[in-house]
Amino acid sequence: MKKHILLSLLLTFSAFGVLTEPEKTLYPARQLLKNGGFENSTANWTASGGTFATTSTTPGAGNAMGTWDSNGAAQTLTGSAVAIPAGAYGKNGVASCAIKCASGSCTHTINAYDGTNLLVTDTVTSSTSVYARTSVNFVFPSSGNIQLRVSSVAA
Repeated sequence: MKKHILLSLLLTFSAFGVLTEPEKTLYPARQLLKNGGFENSTANWTASGGTFATTSTTPGAGNAMGTWDSNGAAQTLTGSAVAIPAGAYGKNGVASCAIKCASGSCTHTINAYDGTNLLVTDTVTSSTSVYARTSVNFVFPSSGNIQLRVSSVAA
């Protein structure tokens, strides 16, 4: 089933504890993904199966979006590994994406992945009418890389 992946596949981190809403405006999240908005086509993204492309004709926001038609279970769409900034070690992170299913229900998960282990996984919010954002919180490892991954659960 074809999924339209909106502009912002984000992997951000906050090096701070609980902040009030006014304090949050002083510390914006930092985008770590390379080509997180698909403006450079499919660069820095790999699909293990199905059909992955980008389009600029009907973006949900910004200039582009990704489309991925996963045609089987256990397929993945994975962003390139990004070195974890030293200031983020052991700090809270957020992996987030907005997805709209072309039809039916999305049966996917979003994951923060360190190249070996899934640090967190959650079911993607499904919608055929609007881009639904799913976000997951995790703790950055004390070294290495981080990736955002979307995985298909069923065809």
